[in-house]
Order: sequence, then C-alpha cells, then structure tokens
Amino acid sequence: MGSHMSTIDVGWGSPTFHKMGRGKVILIDSILPYGYELLMCDTDMVWLKDPLPYLARYPEADVLTSSDQVVPTVTDDRLDIWQQVGAAYNIGIFHRRPTDAAKRLAKEWKDMLLADENIWDQNGFNDLVRKQLGPPVDGESGLVYAFDGNLKLGVLPASIFCSGHAYFVQAMYQQLRN
Repeated sequence: MGSHMSTIDVGWGSPTFHKMGRGKVILIDSILPYGYELLMCDTDMVWLKDPLPYLARYPEADVLTSSDQVVPTVTDDRLDIWQQVGAAYNIGIFHRRPTDAAKRLAKEWKDMLLADENIWDQNGFNDLVRKQLGPPVDGESGLVYAFDGNLKLGVLPASIFCSGHAYFVQAMYQQLRN
C-alpha cells in the first residue's frame, strides 16, 4: 500500500493497527473509481478454496462482508440471515463491486475515519452500513438494502468465510466442526 508503516506493534488496538485500518479504507476509496472489484482479507485468514465462484452467485451485491456472528444463522451455504446477525460485520473479509452505492460508502467511510482518529475502521463501517438496514432486496438472495437505502449488502456465512475473530477468539470451528 506504500504506507511505509512499521511492522512492529501492529497488534489489535495499537496506534499502528488503527493507521493500517485507515490506510485500507483510503486504498478502497482510491481503487473503486477505476471500476475494479475488490476482494480483501486480513492476514489472519487462509483461503481453503477459491472464493470467486461463491461471490459470483450474488452479482447484485454491492458489498459482501464477513461477520463476528458466532451462532450460525444458516446450515447450508446461503448468505447469513441478516435479520439474525447481531454481531459486528467484520471487515477482515469482504468483497466490493465498483457500484455507485459502494463508492459512496467508501468515500463516506474514508471521510469519517480521517475526521476522527478515535474511530476504529470496523466500527465506522458498521455504523455507516447499519444507518439503514432493510428491507430485503428480494425474497430469495439474502441481500439487504443498507447504508443509504441503495447499497445491497450480503453477510457471508461464517461457516465458509470465518473471520479471525470468529476462529481464533470465539473458536467457532469447534462449534461448527468444520
């Protein structure tokens, strides 16, 4: 990312950790206008198989994000049931398409973080996306209108897209036996 950040003390909650999060949001905001889709993940996760075929199942989605949900809302490979996801959306794994709604969200998210250095990037994302949550986009896809009422959001199932928090902190793999 060209941030020239120190690789020392990037532990959760440290100043360097917060600087890295802001850098990630600046990067998102700078790439989306060029028309590229983004698939981003934190370094504490591993791809066990190609996620692109799964993400392609939801072409209408502007943003697909993981969550810290530790109680499964689905038992198959559908998107999590957004009405039942009470945990934070985890930006450790997410896919963004270069839609107008996704671009507006990225810009507002970046502006929010740059205006207040005390906001954690993930909390800022959650605050913005949950400003408006609902109604569902349709009766089948699992997508929901969020943010400004135009963004189509999907919550990736934790059994397939497990965030570092759900795996390492909550040990969700033991619950799901996956």
